Amino acid sequence: MSGILIAGLLVVAVLVIWVALQSLNAQKKSEVIESQMSELRHDLQSSIGKRVLRIAAMRGQQRPAARCLLPRKTHRRCFA
Repeated sequence: MSGILIAGLLVVAVLVIWVALQSLNAQKKSEVIESQMSELRHDLQSSIGKRVLRIAAMRGQQRPAARCLLPRKTHRRCFA
């Protein structure tokens, strides 16, 4: 009887260790994903900021910037 009890306790201990390791692995993956998302968010904000600055610079030209943002069929020569 005590052999079965020891085997049962050993199985429970192994399961607890396995769950702890799985939790640690999931936490590490979550941190990596969060870091990647933060980097992508930063890159997107930088890209949008640069685009806004370019549009603002184009407004200083003779042609309005809004015409350049229209589809090609509407306005074919934007920077000609």
